[in-house]
Amino acid sequence: MNVICFAAFFMHYWVFKYLMLNHYKRPPRYTHLFNSRVIRLLPYAVILHCAFSLCALGSEAIFPKDFETATNDANTEYVKAEEITGEERFTSVYGIIYIILILVALFIKIVDYFSA
Repeated sequence: MNVICFAAFFMHYWVFKYLMLNHYKRPPRYTHLFNSRVIRLLPYAVILHCAFSLCALGSEAIFPKDFETATNDANTEYVKAEEITGEERFTSVYGIIYIILILVALFIKIVDYFSA
């Protein structure tokens, strides 16, 4: 293992040195507009993240709350996750938090739209 590790580090050093000296260059200079565009898009990212989390965390296929035993047509028993309704997703603690975050992000976008 020592020989393989030495060879890997040795090769990594020389490849990195070659790339640093011959191929890498300074990144282009960005203006403040790039930063302001990203800040304008952040509330949309919060909305999408909260909506996806509400669906993912509320899904019984991903995070089952309880299990029940069921039988199929061949009389074979299997464990089945208990299904959750859409109302239970929105009224759970996480659902309420995500809905509040979505409303706050929408409020920020509305205030930003009318203040500009």
